Amino acid sequence: MSLAKRDYDYNEYRKKYIIRRHNYNFELGDENSLEHVKKENKGIIAQKDKKRILQMIFFMGLLCIAVIISTSYCATVQYRTNEILETNHVIKGEIENLKVDIKKGVNIGMLEEKAINELGMIHPTAANYVYLKAEDNAVKNFALIMKEQAYL
Repeated sequence: MSLAKRDYDYNEYRKKYIIRRHNYNFELGDENSLEHVKKENKGIIAQKDKKRILQMIFFMGLLCIAVIISTSYCATVQYRTNEILETNHVIKGEIENLKVDIKKGVNIGMLEEKAINELGMIHPTAANYVYLKAEDNAVKNFALIMKEQAYL
């Protein structure tokens, strides 16, 4: 079957389908009548089609509003996340500074240097040692005595 013959058969089938679908009352060979009916029905939309179109427009509007609201919410969450990350970065810097300060403070060489230079401490010699004897009486209620001296 040639290509032209298949195209002709397809067009004949299509005309019959259009005629059956729209319940047109005219002869099959009358193509001018078909064009006339198409022109008449061109601007007419059925009531249920209008209702469906209106429903679709309404639902598309709701969908657009939902997308806008969700985008706004996501932007707000992202802004808050960025603020928290920035604060976290600042806190990490402070933690590193404190770690360095702690290492400086715990370093025995730094402690010894500060004790000698700022506080005037010296290494003890045998003359600086104080020995306690068994006859020395221990003070009872030492905490009470210290408290009285501190607040009087």
